[in-house]
Amino acid sequence: MKKRKISFDILLGMRNEVSIISQSLQIHIADMDKYIDSIYVQAEENHIQLLGAPSVLFLDEEFNPDNSNIELMIPK
Repeated sequence: MKKRKISFDILLGMRNEVSIISQSLQIHIADMDKYIDSIYVQAEENHIQLLGAPSVLFLDEEFNPDNSNIELMIPK
């Protein structure tokens, strides 16, 4: 079997850093809304203004909806 070479573009430059609130979780994907809501509640209780929409980083090699290892983030 012949190996294929894959080329990647590398971009150099400055990126703006953004502060976030994050939570590492292992959850059933159907429970995602519950955890997003809890971050908003905790932010409000601690007088933290959230400035963007939630995003999720999936950390598993393969997607498993029953037990997803994720990082849930919201910009502040």
